[in-house]
Amino acid sequence: MFLVGLLDDLRPVNAKLKFLAQIAIATTVTLGGELQFERWTNPYTSTTYELGAFGSFLTVFWLVAVTNLINLTDGLDGLAGGISFMVLCLMSVFAVETDASVPGMLAVGMAGAVLGFLNFNFPPARIYMGDGGAYLLGFLIASLSLANSQKGMVATALFAPA
Repeated sequence: MFLVGLLDDLRPVNAKLKFLAQIAIATTVTLGGELQFERWTNPYTSTTYELGAFGSFLTVFWLVAVTNLINLTDGLDGLAGGISFMVLCLMSVFAVETDASVPGMLAVGMAGAVLGFLNFNFPPARIYMGDGGAYLLGFLIASLSLANSQKGMVATALFAPA
């Protein structure tokens, strides 16, 4: 996903082609079987529903949507990085509480990297994330949320600033 964004940073790529590439990458990850919506639990009744094939469609949608959401917030200095930092910190705390060590370490490490980046990205920005960085952060956040079953928390944290 990073390479798709980097190619667009280096030389403008048609939006439809980027979108198709994102769908292809998300589909490949989904077909790998490790990161996928498998069931949905109604928060009001605690009833769990198996999603079956619809879960694969939902996974591809989630991966592409969160990736593009972070990319769309990259227009203002510090906004995409700040949102990503907050979400990654929340994911780190949740990972510690649920003993998810590998996703937790990834979230902590990336939160540290984003914090270092933010030092130079606050107004007036001296460096920019670009599509490559935004796609990487968005796809990582979406993937880690699937790995830790944190989709609801991530969705709330991402849509709250909007």
